[in-house]
Amino acid sequence: MKHKIRAAIFDFDGIIISSKVAEYESWKRVFNAYNCNLSIKKWVKIIDNPMGEFDPAQILFKECKYRDKIKIEDIDYLRRNVYESLRNGLRPLPGIVNLIKECSTKELLVGLGSNGKHDNVIFHLTRLKIINLFNGITCRDDVENKKPAPDIYNALLKKLKVKSSEAIVFEDSPPGISAAKAANLYCVAIPNPITKYMDLIEADKIIKRIKTFSLDNLLIEISGS
Repeated sequence: MKHKIRAAIFDFDGIIISSKVAEYESWKRVFNAYNCNLSIKKWVKIIDNPMGEFDPAQILFKECKYRDKIKIEDIDYLRRNVYESLRNGLRPLPGIVNLIKECSTKELLVGLGSNGKHDNVIFHLTRLKIINLFNGITCRDDVENKKPAPDIYNALLKKLKVKSSEAIVFEDSPPGISAAKAANLYCVAIPNPITKYMDLIEADKIIKRIKTFSLDNLLIEISGS
């Protein structure tokens, strides 16, 4: 059954900006400083891992030949300083702002559903001067359970006053996609430099580049008009 789409919802981290890339780069630099390597394959284990099973500091401490001379606290301090300098320079991922604006021109409500903390998300949206593009924002500290639970998206649907069948969501990682599907949303996956190594098959559609993506075609595919 075809449904008219009234809203487009965007994940934040990994779709609009990618602090995960900054996190990886900061840890990679710390590993390099101690003559160790942090591969993408190791790193993807930490992406949105609800169990928190992968701790880069612990991995480095075990692998580093200088482990008798360094402390975990020193590693964390160095990493935080590198990450903060990278994070504050993050720019929107290629093509995403134009896609959000295109949604607005087609009279779609635009929402943002993030596993990030509300204050941090607002900070970045304000810094990038794009906060006014969104009709509703829901983050992990606005609900009881973060993604992969559907709470964030269910709350956002209520805020936007649309049904799940009337919205599409753009996600980049398995937990986000699972949250979207649990909320009965049509999910489009847009892999970024980190999550392209992950299994995104649960998404209804996967697009590799926003530049080659047609919002018109997607709306026709879903709604038939």
